[in-house]
Amino acid sequence: MLPKQHRLPASQFQSVFRSGQKIFADDFVCILQKSSGNVSRFAFVVSTKVAKYAIDRNRMKRVLRESVHHLLTTIRPGYDIVFVAKKNFAMKKEKDIEQIVRGLYSKLSLLLNHETQT
Repeated sequence: MLPKQHRLPASQFQSVFRSGQKIFADDFVCILQKSSGNVSRFAFVVSTKVAKYAIDRNRMKRVLRESVHHLLTTIRPGYDIVFVAKKNFAMKKEKDIEQIVRGLYSKLSLLLNHETQT
């Protein structure tokens, strides 16, 4: 579970969707927007088109949330980020997802240090 300060409130969710920069990865879309806050905040979306059953959707969100949680100390502050899972996301393993998220952050220069942590 992400600490409350790192969760994007529902009231600001649509703002990020409308005006955020979209980055497409193989398994999900990352929408980010610069914010005035001193921490980065995150939201996760998995639609019924990706997984029919709620148990599967919730598992995917948990995996994404945990991947971000491991990287919290290395992510630059001041961004609102929404992850939207794509259809083939359901087939990925947890380790693979964390590597994809880490690679995406490195590519966007959102990591404070580019060293890999274990």
